[in-house]
Amino acid sequence: IDTRGNPWGHVILRGGRTGSNYRPRAVAAAMSELEAAGLPPRLVVDCSHANANKKFRNQARVWRSVIKQHAAGNPALIGLMLESNLHEGNQKLGDGSSPLKYGVSITDECIGWEETERLLREGYALLGG
Repeated sequence: IDTRGNPWGHVILRGGRTGSNYRPRAVAAAMSELEAAGLPPRLVVDCSHANANKKFRNQARVWRSVIKQHAAGNPALIGLMLESNLHEGNQKLGDGSSPLKYGVSITDECIGWEETERLLREGYALLGG
């Protein structure tokens, strides 16, 4: 099968076994690899997972770093992902003997709505909104 490809394709940087990959050096390396492969350097950074050491409280640090990199002129950074829910943290699904808290993740740790809103507004302001 041959394809002309997806003109909107991008790479998601979510960190990995060797740690985070949202800082400027890792972003530049990802851009170089895409360009060497003849692909447009378009990157979306996942503020959660290994980039945040799987701790919801670390997502803001990742968010701010990437927003600052984009504001400083890096057009390859085209998006960010936050792991968010109505309330922060997470909970175990359990055996059904105790009720689940409404709006709290049963999988990965999430930031709550208040922090989500604060980060979105902060990013908008930093990018000249």
